[in-house]
Formats: sequence, structure tokens, C-alpha cells
Amino acid sequence: KKANICLQGKTFHDEYMTAKYPQGRYVRKSRGKEVIMGTQTGECDVAVTGRRTFDIFDRDEEDNADCGFEWVGRTIHNIPAGFATAVDTGTYCTSLISYVFDLYMLEMQADGFFDEAWDNYLAKQGRSESCDDIKAKAGGTSGPRSKTSSLGMADMGGVFLI
Repeated sequence: KKANICLQGKTFHDEYMTAKYPQGRYVRKSRGKEVIMGTQTGECDVAVTGRRTFDIFDRDEEDNADCGFEWVGRTIHNIPAGFATAVDTGTYCTSLISYVFDLYMLEMQADGFFDEAWDNYLAKQGRSESCDDIKAKAGGTSGPRSKTSSLGMADMGGVFLI
């Protein structure tokens, strides 16, 4: 039996999976939360979503009260994203703005601002701790997921249009 795979339609996830695995049985959803909930309702066997979407759902006390959802497997495809700046060939010096943004973002990354801002945002989404942290404190085997697949400065450095 082929597995039903929930994913968010009309996104890069949809395009990538459809191109890479055209024989897949996809159930397209309009929102990230619906993708994950499709596994709970039995509509899907697997949910393919972004890590950040999962992190937000992980803190949702209403839909994930028992911490029953777990990230399983590996990253299928890393999708870089970030800011973009218009660069000219010297007429208006807009490339200077890009360099200034790069500098400030590098400093913000070095200071840990991006990780702290994301953690603060997640804390406002429901529980103050992730399910992995809760399970680890309770003596479970889960611990915090690795941040090795988080966005780097190349992803953040470049959607400002001038």
C-alpha cells in the first residue's frame, strides 16, 4: 500500500516532492497545521513540512497537548530562504545597503539574536518548552533537536527591494 503524504500545496515542498517523487500519493493542504493534523485524523500516513512549522506545532497545547507528535527521519531537502536586496552596478549605490544589512545580520547572528528571537516567538505559541525538552526532563530519551539545519547568514543576508 502506498502511503498518503500530506504537504502544503503550492509551496516549494509541493514542487520538490512532486518533481522528485512523481509517483507519490499527495494530499495537499492549505496550511502547515493542517498538514500535520492530517496524520492525526488518519487522512495521511506521513506529513512533509518545514522544520519551523513543526516547531510551532510542537508548542501548541491544544492540538499537541500530550506531545504525541514527533519529528521522525531526516531533512529531505534544505530550502534556503531569507532576505533579498536589489543591487545595481553603481548608479544608485544600492549594493552598499546590501553590505550594511549583511554586516548587521552577521553581528546579530554572532550575538545570538536570531536564536533568542525565535525561542521567544515559540514560547508565545503555547507551551514555554518544546516537547523534546519536556520529555528529556521527565527522563525520556528525547532531547533538543539539533540546530544544524537552521538558516545561515547566506540565507538571511540577502526580502528588501529598493
